[in-house]
Amino acid sequence: MVEAEKAKISRSEARKLKDEEESVKASSWAEAWRIGGKAKVAGAKEEEVVEDPKVAEARKKEEEEERQGVLERLAKAAGVKKAAAEAGEGEAPEGEAAPKKNKIEEAKALLAKEKEKAKLKKQQQEEAKKAQEVKKQMAKLDRDLNKDAKRVKRY
Repeated sequence: MVEAEKAKISRSEARKLKDEEESVKASSWAEAWRIGGKAKVAGAKEEEVVEDPKVAEARKKEEEEERQGVLERLAKAAGVKKAAAEAGEGEAPEGEAAPKKNKIEEAKALLAKEKEKAKLKKQQQEEAKKAQEVKKQMAKLDRDLNKDAKRVKRY
Protein backbone atom coordinates (compact mmCIF):
# COMPACT_ATOMS: atom_id res chain seq x y z
CA MET A 1 0.00 0.00 0.00
CA VAL A 2 1.25 3.47 -0.79
CA GLU A 3 2.15 5.80 2.08
CA ALA A 4 -0.31 8.42 0.82
CA GLU A 5 -3.16 5.90 1.03
CA LYS A 6 -2.15 4.91 4.57
CA ALA A 7 -2.47 8.49 5.69
CA LYS A 8 -6.02 8.67 4.36
CA ILE A 9 -7.41 5.52 6.03
CA SER A 10 -7.38 4.34 9.60
CA ARG A 11 -5.47 1.35 10.90
CA SER A 12 -8.62 -0.72 11.26
CA GLU A 13 -9.62 -0.02 7.67
CA ALA A 14 -6.10 -0.93 6.50
CA ARG A 15 -6.29 -4.18 8.48
CA LYS A 16 -9.67 -5.05 6.94
CA LEU A 17 -8.32 -4.41 3.45
CA LYS A 18 -5.29 -6.60 4.16
CA ASP A 19 -7.52 -9.40 5.52
CA GLU A 20 -9.75 -9.23 2.45
CA GLU A 21 -6.73 -9.43 0.15
CA GLU A 22 -5.41 -12.44 2.04
CA SER A 23 -8.82 -14.14 2.15
CA VAL A 24 -9.10 -13.88 -1.64
CA LYS A 25 -5.86 -15.87 -1.91
CA ALA A 26 -7.25 -18.62 0.36
CA SER A 27 -7.75 -22.04 -1.20
CA SER A 28 -10.66 -23.16 1.03
CA TRP A 29 -13.53 -21.67 2.99
CA ALA A 30 -11.94 -22.78 6.27
CA GLU A 31 -8.66 -21.07 5.46
CA ALA A 32 -10.47 -17.88 4.45
CA TRP A 33 -12.46 -17.99 7.68
CA ARG A 34 -9.29 -18.37 9.77
CA ILE A 35 -7.70 -15.36 8.05
CA GLY A 36 -10.69 -13.22 8.90
CA GLY A 37 -12.49 -10.60 6.93
CA LYS A 38 -15.00 -11.66 4.33
CA ALA A 39 -14.65 -15.30 3.40
CA LYS A 40 -13.88 -15.47 -0.29
CA VAL A 41 -12.26 -18.42 -1.98
CA ALA A 42 -10.20 -18.01 -5.12
CA GLY A 43 -12.23 -19.10 -8.13
CA ALA A 44 -15.55 -19.19 -6.25
CA LYS A 45 -18.53 -17.45 -7.78
CA GLU A 46 -20.44 -14.90 -5.77
CA GLU A 47 -24.12 -15.65 -5.44
CA GLU A 48 -26.44 -12.91 -6.56
CA VAL A 49 -29.30 -12.10 -4.24
CA VAL A 50 -32.49 -11.44 -6.15
CA GLU A 51 -34.96 -9.37 -4.20
CA ASP A 52 -38.69 -9.28 -4.82
CA PRO A 53 -39.53 -5.95 -6.53
CA LYS A 54 -42.45 -5.29 -4.16
CA VAL A 55 -40.27 -5.85 -1.12
CA ALA A 56 -37.51 -3.66 -2.57
CA GLU A 57 -39.99 -0.88 -3.31
CA ALA A 58 -41.49 -1.10 0.18
CA ARG A 59 -38.00 -1.01 1.74
CA LYS A 60 -37.00 2.02 -0.35
CA LYS A 61 -40.24 3.80 0.56
CA GLU A 62 -39.69 3.10 4.26
CA GLU A 63 -36.10 4.36 4.09
CA GLU A 64 -37.25 7.51 2.31
CA GLU A 65 -39.93 8.16 4.98
CA GLU A 66 -37.34 7.68 7.71
CA ARG A 67 -34.93 10.03 5.94
CA GLN A 68 -37.69 12.66 5.59
CA GLY A 69 -38.49 12.35 9.31
CA VAL A 70 -34.86 12.91 10.22
CA LEU A 71 -34.66 15.93 7.90
CA GLU A 72 -37.81 17.42 9.44
CA ARG A 73 -36.45 16.99 12.97
CA LEU A 74 -33.14 18.59 11.98
CA ALA A 75 -34.93 21.50 10.30
CA LYS A 76 -37.10 22.02 13.35
CA ALA A 77 -34.06 21.97 15.66
CA ALA A 78 -32.24 24.42 13.42
CA GLY A 79 -35.29 26.70 13.44
CA VAL A 80 -35.48 26.62 17.23
CA LYS A 81 -31.77 27.45 17.51
CA LYS A 82 -32.10 30.28 15.02
CA ALA A 83 -35.14 31.72 16.81
CA ALA A 84 -33.32 31.53 20.14
CA ALA A 85 -30.29 33.28 18.65
CA GLU A 86 -32.48 36.02 17.16
CA ALA A 87 -34.32 36.51 20.44
CA GLY A 88 -30.97 36.82 22.21
CA GLU A 89 -31.71 34.12 24.73
CA GLY A 90 -28.64 32.81 26.50
CA GLU A 91 -30.26 29.56 27.50
CA ALA A 92 -30.38 26.44 25.38
CA PRO A 93 -33.72 25.57 23.74
CA GLU A 94 -35.92 22.81 25.12
CA GLY A 95 -34.63 19.29 24.69
CA GLU A 96 -31.00 20.36 24.61
CA ALA A 97 -28.52 20.11 27.43
CA ALA A 98 -26.93 23.18 28.95
CA PRO A 99 -23.36 23.91 27.94
CA LYS A 100 -20.92 21.43 29.45
CA LYS A 101 -19.22 22.46 32.65
CA ASN A 102 -15.61 21.80 33.31
CA LYS A 103 -14.60 19.34 36.01
CA ILE A 104 -14.05 21.97 38.69
CA GLU A 105 -17.53 23.44 38.16
CA GLU A 106 -19.05 19.95 38.23
CA ALA A 107 -17.22 19.17 41.49
CA LYS A 108 -18.38 22.43 43.08
CA ALA A 109 -21.96 21.79 42.02
CA LEU A 110 -21.78 18.25 43.40
CA LEU A 111 -20.32 19.50 46.69
CA ALA A 112 -23.07 22.12 47.03
CA LYS A 113 -25.69 19.46 46.30
CA GLU A 114 -24.20 17.16 48.96
CA LYS A 115 -24.15 19.99 51.52
CA GLU A 116 -27.80 20.75 50.80
CA LYS A 117 -28.68 17.07 51.24
CA ALA A 118 -26.82 16.94 54.57
CA LYS A 119 -28.58 20.10 55.74
CA LEU A 120 -32.01 18.71 54.86
CA LYS A 121 -31.22 15.40 56.55
CA LYS A 122 -30.12 17.20 59.71
CA GLN A 123 -33.35 19.25 59.73
CA GLN A 124 -35.42 16.09 59.34
CA GLN A 125 -33.59 14.44 62.22
CA GLU A 126 -34.16 17.48 64.46
CA GLU A 127 -37.85 17.54 63.56
CA ALA A 128 -38.15 13.82 64.30
CA LYS A 129 -36.39 14.33 67.65
CA LYS A 130 -38.75 17.19 68.57
CA ALA A 131 -41.76 15.11 67.58
CA GLN A 132 -40.53 12.26 69.75
CA GLU A 133 -40.04 14.61 72.72
CA VAL A 134 -43.56 15.95 72.30
CA LYS A 135 -44.86 12.40 72.11
CA LYS A 136 -43.03 11.48 75.35
CA GLN A 137 -44.45 14.53 77.12
CA MET A 138 -47.95 13.69 75.95
CA ALA A 139 -47.54 10.11 77.14
CA LYS A 140 -46.33 11.34 80.57
CA LEU A 141 -49.28 13.71 80.90
CA ASP A 142 -51.65 10.95 79.84
CA ARG A 143 -50.20 8.61 82.49
CA ASP A 144 -50.53 11.27 85.16
CA LEU A 145 -54.17 11.84 84.25
CA ASN A 146 -54.91 8.14 84.19
CA LYS A 147 -53.17 7.61 87.55
CA ASP A 148 -55.72 9.74 89.31
CA ALA A 149 -58.60 8.01 87.56
CA LYS A 150 -57.34 4.54 88.51
CA ARG A 151 -57.08 5.32 92.19
CA VAL A 152 -60.17 4.43 94.01
CA LYS A 153 -60.53 5.76 97.47
CA ARG A 154 -61.70 3.26 100.01
CA TYR A 155 -63.31 4.37 103.21
